[in-house]
Amino acid sequence: MLTTRPILVTAAFALAVSLLAASATGFATPVAVLDRALEWLGFFPSESAIAAGDLGGWCISQACFEPAFRVQFVDGNVRIGDFSLRTFLASTLMAAFLCHLGMWHTGFWCRRLFTRFDTTKIQLPSQLPWPDPDGQSAPFDVPVLQADAGLVTRFLAFRGAPLPETDSARREAAAREAIVYMAELWETKLNGWCHKHYVLHQRRLVFPYRAPFMDGWGFWSETSPLFRSVGCGQITFLCEHFLIGVLLPCLYIATGNESYFYFAMYADMGVETYDLLAIAWRRVTGADHTVSRYDRAVDKVLVPHHLFTAGFELLALMAGGAVSKPFILQFFVSGHLTGGLIYGAVCAHQSPLLAWRRFIYCFQAGVLASIYVCRILWWVPAAAASMRLAYLYAGEFPPYVGLKGLGYAYPLLSPAFLTTAVLCAFYTYFNADMTQYNTKLLRKAAARL
Repeated sequence: MLTTRPILVTAAFALAVSLLAASATGFATPVAVLDRALEWLGFFPSESAIAAGDLGGWCISQACFEPAFRVQFVDGNVRIGDFSLRTFLASTLMAAFLCHLGMWHTGFWCRRLFTRFDTTKIQLPSQLPWPDPDGQSAPFDVPVLQADAGLVTRFLAFRGAPLPETDSARREAAAREAIVYMAELWETKLNGWCHKHYVLHQRRLVFPYRAPFMDGWGFWSETSPLFRSVGCGQITFLCEHFLIGVLLPCLYIATGNESYFYFAMYADMGVETYDLLAIAWRRVTGADHTVSRYDRAVDKVLVPHHLFTAGFELLALMAGGAVSKPFILQFFVSGHLTGGLIYGAVCAHQSPLLAWRRFIYCFQAGVLASIYVCRILWWVPAAAASMRLAYLYAGEFPPYVGLKGLGYAYPLLSPAFLTTAVLCAFYTYFNADMTQYNTKLLRKAAARL
């Protein structure tokens, strides 16, 4: 069981540095130090910045704050701040269509490019059933063309396959069955680990890692049907993360055109919402129309991620002009950049790149470094900033801001603060799991050097 100590130490370090740097001019109350930390990190303009008119993308006026979270009915549409129910529903439907189109295209090209079959590279298991203990899977050990006829016959009988008449036909049939058998073993092992880890919460589990592909560039043939669909979903999510979560915000920053910002918000919220609805539908009916296609056990960590992302984007739109778009995009871009890299790492470990051991190790190290930077070092003060801003908005802003909050007598119990706190807890849980998972992948990659 991987310890969470490095994650906690890094998180504590990030928060401590932020607070110490903010209190360098003299210690005040803890709340004042936290407010200075928000200003020092650029999450909210300082008193001097507001006086100078440098608002850093914030709209510090009652005209911006009054429409926030206010429900309006306009031409048969429900609007809350900048959120439009009609646009949200259309985005979710469009996301469902485009995600499944992306998955279909991924499967199509993988079938065209990575399903070659070369009998000379296939091996048979010398033991039946093949021992596959926890941890690193072992490759089969007898080349099919060198196997004795008895092993070929026993293996085909073990698999319940018909016995062809000629020796060459038997060896080809055995080779094809060996590919399917190895794929089944890996699917059973990984899904079993997920169930034990996420559902049964068993400790000290040995992290699974698949055996090298027998024919790397024919890896799609050596992947089970379920994991093929998982791979299609992962690549679709990877493209969505970089196109919607990184490219569109960059276009907004470069051009100042707010259409890119709103397109990114609605598009990503549609993808996350659709996958959430598909997960719920799978729970009820058993029919899997999700984009992720993971084993149900992974819902334990995937659902909190989707809830945070869609909920965060929903709050950002409902707040309208009361929230700085650059502030929102810090969360949006950092999460999608690292998320895309995480999907890329998972795909790399299930692809021909598995044979490039040094590359896999270096790439995985880079992915883990990005997680520590964006999802721990930066996320801890960012989460604190979000909850502090929600607290101020629910209660009273500092006098120098010149705005009134919602005036809750107990801001900690306000819907705004509680929703923000729950969403931050969801994302923190997901980040901790992703850090542990990718650390295990890095250790497996290092062991293969």
